[in-house]
Amino acid sequence: MHSWAKNRTQERRVYSNIVLIVLFILAIFSLKGFFDVYRKQAESKRGLAETKREWTALSEREQVLTENIKDLETLRGVEEEIRNKFSVSKEGERMALIVESRTRAMGEVEEKSNWFTWLWGAIFPAKNP
Repeated sequence: MHSWAKNRTQERRVYSNIVLIVLFILAIFSLKGFFDVYRKQAESKRGLAETKREWTALSEREQVLTENIKDLETLRGVEEEIRNKFSVSKEGERMALIVESRTRAMGEVEEKSNWFTWLWGAIFPAKNP
């Protein structure tokens, strides 16, 4: 019977209020650590996705700039860039001005119709004097 009493004493020590409180506090700290690591992992995933998007955009920009540099390495490319940026022309060149029709220039707008105006026009046709 002595072993039973000894086991009972050990059981009281293990399940005492102080031991349970200490275990509860350790569990809380462990959970806090777990959630901190989880939050950092989520932030890292977002950062990785953002970095991949930026890298893709920069790669595309690099390709465009490489093409522009190749164009500027030729005489024709340099001439075209100067004409675009500074609106200049060679000596002896002339400019042609293309103007749209007069009615369009005066602001005449084509009227778009919806199903209701089409139906109204079908039921009550416009009278031409």
